[in-house]
Amino acid sequence: MTAMIFMVSAFVSLLMIGCAIRFPYLVRVYSGLAFLSLLTAGSLLSVTILNVMREGEVFMTTVHRVLLSRLFLIGIGYSGLYALVMTGLCFIHPRTGKHPID
Repeated sequence: MTAMIFMVSAFVSLLMIGCAIRFPYLVRVYSGLAFLSLLTAGSLLSVTILNVMREGEVFMTTVHRVLLSRLFLIGIGYSGLYALVMTGLCFIHPRTGKHPID
């Protein structure tokens, strides 16, 4: 299962890099989606921690419930994929030091 997750992540990252090189405007789309995914994941975690502090719930149980929610996992998963894609794009143009969208 771990190998499959690694291979799918690598394939999707390379696919996104190829699409970003072919269609440079997609870098802005990727960045917008990353912003929304981090905003969603951060908000979910912040609200949960605030509720734990207000209601005095068991911290570990409540926070782990959020960490297993699908919305949080999708947001954090895309953010990691976005980091891989942006790192890959930086290595493609090392001589110029320019981003493909510039």
